[in-house]
Amino acid sequence: MKLPRSLAAVVAVSALLFAGCAGGGDGGGGDGGSGSTGGDGASSNAVTVLSIAQHAGPPSLDPEQALAGEQHFVFQTTYDSLILLTPDGQFEPMLATSWEFSDDLKTLSMELRDDVSFTDGAKFDAEAVKANILHYRDGTGATAGNLRLVQDVVVTGEYSVDIVLSDVEPYLLMYLANGSGFMGSPEKLGTEEIKTNPVGTGPYIYDATASSVGENLWFTKNPDYWNPDLQHFEKVNLQIIGDQTARVNALVSGQIDAVNVDLSSADQVEGAGMIYVGTENAGYGLHLTDRNGTKSAAIADVRVRQALNYAFDREKIAASLFNGRAAMNTQLYAPGVDGYLEELEELYPYDPAKGKELVSEAGFEGAEVGVTWLTYTDPAVKAVIQEAFTSIGLVPVVNELVASDAFGLIRPDMPTVLWSAGNRPDPWNGAMSAAPTQPFNTFKIEDPEANRIIADMRANFLDEEKLKAGAEELNRFVMEQAWIVPIYAQPYGYYHSPRLEVDAQYAASIPFLYNFRPAS
Repeated sequence: MKLPRSLAAVVAVSALLFAGCAGGGDGGGGDGGSGSTGGDGASSNAVTVLSIAQHAGPPSLDPEQALAGEQHFVFQTTYDSLILLTPDGQFEPMLATSWEFSDDLKTLSMELRDDVSFTDGAKFDAEAVKANILHYRDGTGATAGNLRLVQDVVVTGEYSVDIVLSDVEPYLLMYLANGSGFMGSPEKLGTEEIKTNPVGTGPYIYDATASSVGENLWFTKNPDYWNPDLQHFEKVNLQIIGDQTARVNALVSGQIDAVNVDLSSADQVEGAGMIYVGTENAGYGLHLTDRNGTKSAAIADVRVRQALNYAFDREKIAASLFNGRAAMNTQLYAPGVDGYLEELEELYPYDPAKGKELVSEAGFEGAEVGVTWLTYTDPAVKAVIQEAFTSIGLVPVVNELVASDAFGLIRPDMPTVLWSAGNRPDPWNGAMSAAPTQPFNTFKIEDPEANRIIADMRANFLDEEKLKAGAEELNRFVMEQAWIVPIYAQPYGYYHSPRLEVDAQYAASIPFLYNFRPAS
């Protein structure tokens, strides 16, 4: 089943690339690099060990903590999802063999594989699916909100379930093909054990003895895996390397096979023969989260929020960042997407004088405003933001979080946060980014007008024209109220060794683990 283009996207927090860690080497796994000889007696040139670096490891190996981006490597090794999202954007069977929505789109009936067991011996069946779905819905992970509309999971047979919703959820299949669909052993869910020793049905088994949590994770091929076509390596090694320079050096030296690097290093890695995995541009900017003034009275004033939008010379910024690989980012939706409005390109032209006038008019000249970003944020981006605040009479109070504390970006005490903002890839993705339940609405602010628009979009999400009209209305509202400050857009800098073949992943910034294989 092909995902309609208008509904394809990276799920809000799933779009987060929580990156970063320290330490590398070949660890205790004993297989030093991608050319190591595996147990099948392959030649020394055969790639039997896949070594991937990422900025940071997840806070837990419990599947309810699964995120997209770099984090999904950790989970796709040991856990299978109910549905497989292929590189070209098709939904295909995985642990679920078939599925069908009811006429009112509020019940999803699924048939399940009857020949799969978890690596601890527990049986995969309908009861296991129910336990996992409710574990996600009732959990505290960053993706818990994805399944908030799940009212019940009804076991209709040993290998069949109905997922009953309280309202239509346009992204349900996407969620079940991503982090909210990973199935863990029902005997381990909710235990302390699964946080450090994951137990799933996946293609690889976590090797706790060889691993060093927070530094180096090792996974070995599951000999009893039900789908060997997805097993391309004998072992998978995930190295946590927080430093940008260290990641680049590890890639070009052959210590690792693939990694996401800052695009400012693109010329270096391409010059070393590394291969780029293309992605669509992702928007970045400021989430003006404290719109009720809980921590910053200034951000509660729409004039100050609008002033910040006037403070950025987006054309100049796009030309100067990442060796000219960035693009302008001006509104909630990306150009070419239903919901994009050409008129909004000129809503906030670069005019710091006007911005300063608005700040003064609102009575906040000289006000301190907190702005939070991760330490690995490009220094040029940090400088641009601080200069913009200063140019309109605000005093930026910077709060830097280390990569391992990336979840701190969604704590309810950050007035403004730099992360993925604007340039959304489809109408419903934009709606989710503006919804009260979205992670960057950290103060959980409700807005009746936004809620009305989003409710209308939900009710009409299969009507392309009505969905487009709703997206345009939402775009105009969000930008006029200045909930975000779109600044720039960029492709992700994901590169791999020529010893691999890697397919870009539809609706994702980082390829899925299944997309990596030895080069022919």
